[in-house]
Amino acid sequence: MTLPEPSTVAATLHDRLLRPVRRTLWPFLHEDVDHGDPVSHVLLSLIAGLVAFALTLLAAALVALPTLLYAVVYALLTGVLRLVNAFRYRR
Repeated sequence: MTLPEPSTVAATLHDRLLRPVRRTLWPFLHEDVDHGDPVSHVLLSLIAGLVAFALTLLAAALVALPTLLYAVVYALLTGVLRLVNAFRYRR
């Protein structure tokens, strides 16, 4: 059994978690306000942008934290396996 590389895990998490969130919230993150818009429209636009940014940030954290933990576990396991193989197959 081989473990997938951390970059593969990160790409998979990005594709499944972050990309759909960013694609869905893209219009709210790039909304324009014209000079003649009423204050209520400006405030709603600002709130929508802040909520969209917070949700995108949360999705990014949901990708980054498991990837970081997996990278640590991957490094520990591969290090232990290399150490075991070094003692098992001495030259």
